[in-house]
Amino acid sequence: MKIIKDPVHGYVEADEPVLRLLDSGVVQRLRHVTQLGFANLVYPGANHTRFEHSLGTMHLAGLMCRELGLDDGETKLVTTAALLHDIGHGPFSHVTEPVMEEFVGRGHHQIDCLVREGAIADILEAEGIDPAEVCAVVAGKHRFASIIHGSLDVDRMDYLMRDAHYTGVPYGTVDAHRLIRCSVLAESGIALRESGINAAESLLIARTLMRPAVYFHHVSRIATSMFVHALREEVLNVPGTDARATLPTGSTPGTSTSGRSTSAKTGSTPQPSGRTPGPPGGGTLPSPSPRPPASRRRRSSWISRRSRGRSRWRSGSGTATPWWISRRSRRSSAP
Repeated sequence: MKIIKDPVHGYVEADEPVLRLLDSGVVQRLRHVTQLGFANLVYPGANHTRFEHSLGTMHLAGLMCRELGLDDGETKLVTTAALLHDIGHGPFSHVTEPVMEEFVGRGHHQIDCLVREGAIADILEAEGIDPAEVCAVVAGKHRFASIIHGSLDVDRMDYLMRDAHYTGVPYGTVDAHRLIRCSVLAESGIALRESGINAAESLLIARTLMRPAVYFHHVSRIATSMFVHALREEVLNVPGTDARATLPTGSTPGTSTSGRSTSAKTGSTPQPSGRTPGPPGGGTLPSPSPRPPASRRRRSSWISRRSRGRSRWRSGSGTATPWWISRRSRRSSAP
């Protein structure tokens, strides 16, 4: 048993099986995968990694299992899944997720290829843990999946607290221990006692405030868009290889396995072809006059009305009645 000092949760206990997993190359790689991508361009202190986040999630998962009354085998399964839940992330975490889905055909939660073989599989089998169950918990397809894969899961508790700590923003205040103490295990997953509603609302509000301030800050989004665009171009133009041949069946470049267009994620939009269809009898159609969008037309009409009001006010004498006052007078004098 070893004690690891964590800046968010204090002291985290790690027994021998956990230490063996921590020393594996798959988990050590997380030391070089940043948690918030390019958020450090805005918040210089946001240089924390997926490694410490995985440790914090494992710690909170252990507390949750103890509160729910799970036995030793179930606790070992859940804490192991919590420790390994992010090993499928690529460089810069969610930044490279669209490219990974497009060319590799999997997301970061699909860790089967990393868990069912190699050093991780040997450690799990030696501890009597089924790698398939670990993958099911991480993918959200297990009875205990809601502990680390839900609306009030320990994963969310840790990353909100950790991201607020390292960025310095005052929005990520979460009473994780109160939430854990008020959690119960129902047939559909984790439920909450009435006494934990305020803590749950605090977590959801913290997440709502963190999204525009940190996770979707415009500087970070711009850097992400530029990086993803450059990465796709690099992958598609590697000399001597055909990246399109590695695409999953039925997919096309620019579309992820979930069916979403990656061009929308990178900020690019499809360009029109520039061709205008002709009339049925042949010939050419006259080019239509440009028309501003509806929002601009509405804005211009509002500006023109305001301008007319000002001109009426200024064109008369000092005793002239503004047009909006006269209109109100007409309404009040109507029978």
